Order: sequence, then structure tokens, then C-alpha cells
Amino acid sequence: MLSRIFSLIVSAVMVIAGIPSQAANTLWNGILGALTGIPVSEDSVKDGFIERLKDSDVIPFDSSAGYYKNLLTVFIDENATVLEKYSLFADNSLALIGWFCAADLYVVSCAESELSELEAKSKKLEENEIVLYAGPVTAIKNTVQYTPDDPFASQEESDYWTESDPWGDNWWLEAIDARQAWDYSEYFGKISIGVVDSGFETQHPDLAGKIVFPSKAEERRNIPSSHGTHVAGIIGANHNNGQGIAGVCDNSTLVCVDWSPDDFQLWIPDLHILFGFCQTVKSGAKVINFSLGASSNIPENESEGMKIGMRFEAAIHSAAMSSLLAKGYDFVVVQSAGNGNEFSQPIDSYYNGSFCSINEKTALSISSKVSKQDILDRIIVVAAADNDYHGRYSAAWYSNVGDGVCVAAPGMSVYSTDYADMEYSYKSGTSMAAPVVTGVVALAWSAAPQLSGAQIKKIVCSFENTDSVVNPCSDPTFAQLVYKDLPLVNAKLAVEAALMQGNDMGRICGRINDSYGVASSGRVTLAQGETVREYTVIDDGSFDFIAPCGEYVITVYDGNSEELSSQTITVEKNALYDAGVIVE
Repeated sequence: MLSRIFSLIVSAVMVIAGIPSQAANTLWNGILGALTGIPVSEDSVKDGFIERLKDSDVIPFDSSAGYYKNLLTVFIDENATVLEKYSLFADNSLALIGWFCAADLYVVSCAESELSELEAKSKKLEENEIVLYAGPVTAIKNTVQYTPDDPFASQEESDYWTESDPWGDNWWLEAIDARQAWDYSEYFGKISIGVVDSGFETQHPDLAGKIVFPSKAEERRNIPSSHGTHVAGIIGANHNNGQGIAGVCDNSTLVCVDWSPDDFQLWIPDLHILFGFCQTVKSGAKVINFSLGASSNIPENESEGMKIGMRFEAAIHSAAMSSLLAKGYDFVVVQSAGNGNEFSQPIDSYYNGSFCSINEKTALSISSKVSKQDILDRIIVVAAADNDYHGRYSAAWYSNVGDGVCVAAPGMSVYSTDYADMEYSYKSGTSMAAPVVTGVVALAWSAAPQLSGAQIKKIVCSFENTDSVVNPCSDPTFAQLVYKDLPLVNAKLAVEAALMQGNDMGRICGRINDSYGVASSGRVTLAQGETVREYTVIDDGSFDFIAPCGEYVITVYDGNSEELSSQTITVEKNALYDAGVIVE
């Protein structure tokens, strides 16, 4: 109360002196911030303290989870004054060591070290009207999630596109109908994508000019690695540079954060991952990829320590999401479901931690403007799909399951950029599946930026927007787990669904046949005056796409660019125009 009175007195003096009240408050807070060491600006970030946390600071719950002694995370009301924050810390013998102001997140040290003491301290802090949440800082043995000894690494490379029966280097792009999605490139705007992973090779030819960092500190922290480089390539490797691969979303900037621990560090503070999330969102990322998690370090499904750790993880991650959403940031978080437990046996994805641990029971909103559902509607948990060939897919044997899993994507033998010798490699795992979905989310959102993150998630994860269903693993390990069919993410259908929101568009389909059967290649153009749009004929000879309503000249070409057919058509809203069967 005294701090408010003092602040009002100083503000009144400044107003009398001719300084506007808002400017007076800003000036006053700035002066107090400088005197007290309390950050004022939403731009303020201090995360270097995370690197100074040691394994010796961790008190384990068990072999997979623990907490940092003497540390608490505190979310504070954005309207709290500097003096109120200073009084809170001083009155409770807390030392401020780190913060992320845009999320109203503060990290403090205290004398208490036992978990019961830290929880009691947290409850006492929450009795203060400016404290929205307080809790211990957890440590989880997070790992990147891929299977490095890929059994399919010796397969021959293929430059052919075979959407009806995906195989070869491009199979993961063929399975999601990426080429047909790219046909709508005229609608794609530039989009920023966050990637929180192990380090990134910024000089790889297929990633040149794509990777940026949210700060100079993060750029210095980056140590290139195989996993982070592979994930980045899946999302956004350059198109049309004459080499390597094509990432799902070429029209992107990758805002990257290297969260990986030092070589000899066993425990990783959840704050490192959380700060990475906050930094990428603050830097403009609309979709954030997390190919990481804790499940592979979990020795048993009923670990009490693990349950405690996941509860705290869910609280702090969802609190940060709600704080950022309340301030007008919108985003979608994509996380890998996890590659099973220490024996690679699938378990519930909830135990993969971070954003996977947020559900209806554990979600925490610290803003009256944001509901729990608003948080859940912006989290996508991704399972890995295996290629059963002939257009059929099943869940990879190691992929975690459960109600929290939203969608599946190719996760076996995915060919992408690698750190070693600026080359490429095959990797398998939910780590590879998540960035496929991230790329699709980004494509769809870039085509319809007026949509919300919740609307984009619904589009991407809907059975209505897939042409393939991923069946559960045929030999479930644990009968008590939730095994369910999942939609295989489809880039073409997701982009089309996004474009049709608020746009008057219709659909055109047809087929090319030759005298021996079905033609295997070709293209279709739609001409409207000087505007010409081009669409793909896939390997089974079919074409199917959407276009704005209007009159066009549609021309069909074979694989040698020889014209096969031309006619004038009218595209009507939500109507299908069948161009028929064109014979070569």
C-alpha cells in the first residue's frame, strides 16, 4: 500500500511539472527498476543463469526426474508495480536471478531446499494478490527423440515422386501430398517458425539464409549438431537450389534455440526449454517445434517422482502459454509424442513432459482472458507413422500413444540435412514426425494468416483433412494404454481447408489415361487473362485442386509437356468441376 501511495505522490509531482501521467509512470518505473534491479520492459530477458545451474543443484525424485534446490518460478501480475515486486521479493527473502518479462515470469532463489519447504513457500507467495503462480523448478532427463541406427539407411535414393505408393528419399513428402500443397505457393506469405532443439548448422547449403536466433546470446550458445540440423531441414530446407531435399515449408524463417545440455550434464532444467519457447514466440514465431522429451529416460510407468515432475512442468508451461496469449501473441506448439520408455516400449505421451504433460486436468491459465481450452487448442502432440506401402500406414512400434496424441506423420527413414560434412542422413523417430507437422501447420497458416492458432490446429489434426488413417501398432505392449487411429497429416488438404475459410473457391478434378492404362505424370494449368496457375498431376494420373471462383481455360499436359486437352470451364463456389478422363 505504501508503495502505491509513494508512486501516486511522485506521479502527481511529475504531472504538476507538466509530465503526462503515463510518461510519469513509465519514468518512475524506470528509475525504480534501475535502483532495485527489477526489470521493467517487456523486452527484458535474462536467461544466462540457466547455464550456471549444475547437476549438484538437483535433488532427484528418482532416476528420471528431480527439482532444483533453492529455486522457484513465480508468475506476477503484469500490472504490478516495480515497488510491489521489490517488496514481494524482499519480504520473502527471495533473490531475483532470471526473468522473461513478456511472459511475466521470474525465477528467484531462496533459503528453502526441501520440496515440501519449496511448496509451502510457493503457497505463501500465492497468497499475495500480485502472484499468479509459484512453484519449484523441475529437472527432467530430456533427450532428443530419434533412433540413430536406422535400418533403412541403405535404401537407394529416388528422385521420382510416387504419391500413390510412397517410397525412397521423398516418401515422407509424398505421403503428406507436399507437392500438391506447394501448388498453392502464390497464396503463401512469409512465416516464422520456432525450433527449440540441439544445435543447428547454419552454413548447410540447404539451410543457408534460413536460420536466425532470438538474441546474440542464443547465437553464441548454438553448437551445431546432427539432430537439430536434421529437424530444421525437414521443416524448411531450401527449395530449388539444385541439391539435397525440399523442406515442407520453404517460405519460412527458422528462429532457433539450442537447448541441449553440456556434454557431461545429466539434468536439464525445464526452464531452458521454457525460455526457448518464450524467446521464439517473442521473436515472432507462429509455430514452435519441440522434438524432445523425457519418456525414453523413464524406467517405469508409475514413478511417483515422475508424476510430481510432470505436474510442475504442466503448470509452468501452460502458465507461460496463457500469459503470452493474453498479451496478443498467437502460436501453435508442436511436440513429439516420444519414443517409448527405456526399453522403447510405447507409454502414454503424457510422460514425455513439457507440453505433452498439459491436459484438461493439469492445464493452468493465469489470465482471465485465456481459458484452459485456449491453451489445449494450441498444442499438437505427434506420433510417428511407419510406411506399410501401397498407401497404407501404421504407428511406428516405438511411438508413444494416449489421448493426448493428436495426429501422426512420417517418422521412419526420413531423409534430411545433417551436420556431418554438410551432408544428409536418414533418421527415425517422433523427432522426425513432429517437424513434418510443424511444416504443414506453417504452410496452412501462411496461406490464411487471419485464422487463429486454434483454428489451424483443428484443420491440421482433423480426419476430414486427411486421405490416410494411421492404425495403431498391431502388438500393443500395455493393454491399459489408449491406442487409437490417427489422421496422417496432409499438407495439400490442410492448405486447401485453410484457403477455403473466407474465400470463394471451387474444386477441379480429372484424370489422364494412356492407351496402356493410367498415365504417370503431367501437369494442369488454369489461365485467366494473363494469370496462369499450374497444378500437379500425381503418379496415378489424377489431379484434384481448388481455385478461386471464375471462368478459366484449363489445359492438361502430359509428362513431356505436350498439350492433351484444353477447354473453358467455370469454377463455382463449393462446387466440383470434373474435367473428365483425358487420353494420351
